Amino acid sequence: MPRKDSHILIVEDDVEVAGLLRYHLMLNNYKCHIVNTGEGALAFLASHQIDLMLLDLLLIPGMSGLEVCEKIRAHSFQPPIIVISPKNSYNFMERM
Repeated sequence: MPRKDSHILIVEDDVEVAGLLRYHLMLNNYKCHIVNTGEGALAFLASHQIDLMLLDLLLIPGMSGLEVCEKIRAHSFQPPIIVISPKNSYNFMERM
């Protein structure tokens, strides 16, 4: 579990969901950053350190959350990632 001063990156294309996640995390003293695209997540990670990522797999438009995860895992810095998705399929998750 992250420390209370941890930096959490929320990667979510639904503004309302992202805001709700941020609100509840900030109530518990987590520092939160929101990006709405996969490309935005990779750009953010290129210049910031984070302790945890909340990643929507079904990002629209552009790069999917799965593609973001694969690109992150190809680098030496690999933050913990919690997947958030409305998808209810184990087959989809096995690809990760």
